[in-house]
Amino acid sequence: MVLLCVVCCIFSFLWVIRVSFTLFFFVPAMVCLANETSTETCGNKVLTQDVKDKVNMAGTFVEDGSSFLAILLLFCWDKFNVINLLLIAPRLAVFWFWIGLFCIGTLSTINMDFNSNKWDWLGASLILENATLIVLSLALKFIDKSTVKTWIKRRVSNQHYVEFIYYLYILTLWMYLLRNLSLLFYDMAVFAKKIDRHAGSKQFDNIMKIGDIAIRGSFVQFYYATIFRNPNLSTVCKEHPRTPDNIFPIDARVSADQRQALVAWEPYIG
Repeated sequence: MVLLCVVCCIFSFLWVIRVSFTLFFFVPAMVCLANETSTETCGNKVLTQDVKDKVNMAGTFVEDGSSFLAILLLFCWDKFNVINLLLIAPRLAVFWFWIGLFCIGTLSTINMDFNSNKWDWLGASLILENATLIVLSLALKFIDKSTVKTWIKRRVSNQHYVEFIYYLYILTLWMYLLRNLSLLFYDMAVFAKKIDRHAGSKQFDNIMKIGDIAIRGSFVQFYYATIFRNPNLSTVCKEHPRTPDNIFPIDARVSADQRQALVAWEPYIG
């Protein structure tokens, strides 16, 4: 119980910090877009470019740390089987989709932030953010909200604390949604306005912009679906029970012994 309280305090603090850094990114980014420039070249006397870069880098590292801590907690959770996740992840289409977009996003970051042949902490933090977010999203894909709430109820007796911890979990998911939504909106605006990001290779950067939009859009869709997932929806298309007779139509003249020899075939996925 004490450990659970400590974790809640840490994530509550992280949530406030993450909201602040997201606003620190989004508001100046909107000003830059209004002036037809990107955040990489939008410094002014009030907020210099160096300060902007450091604020964005700090915000991204906070996202990295938050995701890493969430992954660590999930992997240590007694209800979570890490080995099964590692075995089943390569069989998911979304795993390879995210891996492909991660590679494109990494190339885009290298083209943007490492074009001066020196180490760039902002670029490194962006690559780490995508990597930790993919691992966290794959883990959350197998965790339902009802499972989390049931587990909390078994560990906490006070109903008010149960509600607080559960809504903190939902707010944490909301923060991932809002963070990626702000980045998606920015990337789409840069692409639509054809704003020069001052990348190393201009033609290469035009293709990379699409990859940046795709990976952020996929995270927005995933966390939106995770937050609003409802297993109690009404049945839209009712499936008929599968029997040997409707899988293999049998003539009425076939004997009962021959009928017993027929079994339903089900595809096996190893």
